[in-house]
Amino acid sequence: MQHNRPINTGSTLAPQEELLHLTFPGLLPGFHVLVINSQLCVVSLLCLDSSEPGIRKQIVFTTSGMAVLVPLLQSYPTYCPYEVIISHLFPLLSIEDCRTMIQTAQGDERELLLRPLRRAVGNVSHGLCQLGLEACSLRNVGYILNKKFV
Repeated sequence: MQHNRPINTGSTLAPQEELLHLTFPGLLPGFHVLVINSQLCVVSLLCLDSSEPGIRKQIVFTTSGMAVLVPLLQSYPTYCPYEVIISHLFPLLSIEDCRTMIQTAQGDERELLLRPLRRAVGNVSHGLCQLGLEACSLRNVGYILNKKFV
């Protein structure tokens, strides 16, 4: 995946409203880029091909959906550990705090801890599917972004 620096669209946007542009070689067709506006919770799939430029898909996610989606997308091509996603869902918890909680939780306690994470990932699956992507679970580790095969 190629990360481009956030760009200002020319308006007087605050830094948190800048757009994040991500390309996913092997996952998205050539000349396609995902543009994430986390402030508005919108993900756009753009085609940059000079013969057919334009917006291919535009999906609105919930705030918790964006909290899951951004670290998952930024982790590509590797997986996104549970603790990273949980720390984005619950910003008052550090990644290290989340890692410790996951490692020390046993049985039902662990399941209760991971339930909000699984629910949030499930809630973004439809939007990812529309983009031709899916979040695949890596048991006891995290999630990884894959191409959706139909």
